[in-house]
Amino acid sequence: MLPRKLFNSSTPVTEVSPPLRLNQARFNDGDFASDDDEELDLDANSSSKESRQWGSTSKARAYSSSPRSRPFTLQPYFVALVAVTLGVTALLTYKRRTRDPASRFDIPHEPEYAQRTANWSWGHHEPHVTLTKMLDDLHEDDKATWDWLVQAREISNRGTPIGLSASDPPEPIRERRASGGRGPGQYREGSPEKYGKLASEWRTGQKVTACSTKDWAHRYAEKHQGVVNGTIKPELVEFVCRRNGECGGVADRLLGTVSSFALSLLTDRAFFVSWEFPVPFDLVFDSPHIDWSTPYHVEESNNVNPFYKDQHLANGPWVANTYNQFIPEIDKTHQDLFENKWWNHPWVEYAGNRGMVLRMFRQAYSARSLYLLGLNPDSAYSCLTDYLIRPKLDVNNFISQYTSFFQLPSIYTISIQIRTGDASMHKADVELENTVEKYQHYFRCADQIASTRARRDQKVVYYLLSDSEHLKADALARYPDKVVVSGLGASHPLEDDGTQKEAFTTADGMQDAIAESWIQESADFMIITMRSGFGKIQSFRRGQDGTTISLPRNGLWSGNDDMHVTDLSTLDCSVPEMYTTWTHLAGVWSYG
Repeated sequence: MLPRKLFNSSTPVTEVSPPLRLNQARFNDGDFASDDDEELDLDANSSSKESRQWGSTSKARAYSSSPRSRPFTLQPYFVALVAVTLGVTALLTYKRRTRDPASRFDIPHEPEYAQRTANWSWGHHEPHVTLTKMLDDLHEDDKATWDWLVQAREISNRGTPIGLSASDPPEPIRERRASGGRGPGQYREGSPEKYGKLASEWRTGQKVTACSTKDWAHRYAEKHQGVVNGTIKPELVEFVCRRNGECGGVADRLLGTVSSFALSLLTDRAFFVSWEFPVPFDLVFDSPHIDWSTPYHVEESNNVNPFYKDQHLANGPWVANTYNQFIPEIDKTHQDLFENKWWNHPWVEYAGNRGMVLRMFRQAYSARSLYLLGLNPDSAYSCLTDYLIRPKLDVNNFISQYTSFFQLPSIYTISIQIRTGDASMHKADVELENTVEKYQHYFRCADQIASTRARRDQKVVYYLLSDSEHLKADALARYPDKVVVSGLGASHPLEDDGTQKEAFTTADGMQDAIAESWIQESADFMIITMRSGFGKIQSFRRGQDGTTISLPRNGLWSGNDDMHVTDLSTLDCSVPEMYTTWTHLAGVWSYG
């Protein structure tokens, strides 16, 4: 127990200013230089590349004045050689353009999506009345803790807008910390473990996560920024998601994004995301560490990342497509990337809707390298996701109001994710069939979990998320003092008729799903739907194996070992044998 005097209620919550990170600034040998700097200390091997990429005559002069240089006169034969080289290069580039209209050397892929959503924003959302009613019923000490936590997390959980969302000039990318505020006060009741995490969050200014170490993080940021700046030969992994492409829903996309980022770490490559449909990735997420954006601009713009024009990438990308691949095919694809094909291609485009991070800990070609980075199966998804992305500011502020409540020591939250199917969003007769009675096994399971895992001095709360509005309304009527919902809608990101209105609607739906998933992750226990990736990645990100149960939608159930079938009415979620292991989750459906 921490003494009351440790916490100072008179100090407002503010942001701590950490050291500037390596981003959106050109640097050489560890020194930063702004766009207006007149000189760079270039050696003979880098001078031509720097002057070619940045077009700075003053920087070229910096080399010619070096003590190692000496004046020379261009000879006619040298001029002729350059002319021939340029002609051949132009011809090859033209052929490349005609073969691939979406070539990086011409214009970015599908800029119409950026144009259609350029003025879109999710906007401010108030929490649902189910949450505000529970906040009103809190003890005054818990309410004060919630107030502090919301303020702190609106700072510490933020990222920096990049790419299409970036300010002008771009804001430096940095990891934020909150300082000051009341803190969690003195321990009163509930879970001592949850109280200890809040006390640690007050001291450090950042939320406690499963990620215990990021020894690799700063070195990787330097490598990544070196590629962006052109000071390092470009070698990169690019996760792609394009119209009519192989992306899947939000959960599948995140599984693919995080898995491809793990590949970039293992092979020491920069990482970028070309998630274009229905809304560009940099309009959906911010970044706390690196600029992974691949800017979208109209044809006359010259602002596309210049490293894509580097001669080492002249042959274009090698495409690794794992969309809907099954075991063992997807394991073989990844093994080929490492052992046979990967190293000969500086630019790898990775498309896929499968999770592979946990499976890579079981493969000889990757397991040792992951452990050497300081990653382990319990923390990998937490570390990689938290390093790579953060929800947008408005979304983060909405999320914080829920997670700050769920993580109070006096609250025990069970998230219940019920995926009824896309038909519920389009067919009224199907939607009306979605009732608590039909999905009673989910709520019965939650009751059993609460009776065995919640403390007597904790209030039990069910956070219900579903693609069925009718089911949520029925649950609120049946459990008015226990169920909390977000009030957000449900949609699928593959639905887009090409109009701006539909693009805005789909983008809103995508942000709704992201908000729901981040809230779901903060629960003490998760009940998720089998054969749905939506709840799976949240379970991985929480970093607590053994706190998830996956259930079928209805009918008969095939258990974890896929060897027996059980009547749903006889399920007993109070026994640990019912808990769904990560090993199982990583071996079925969208994998992990």
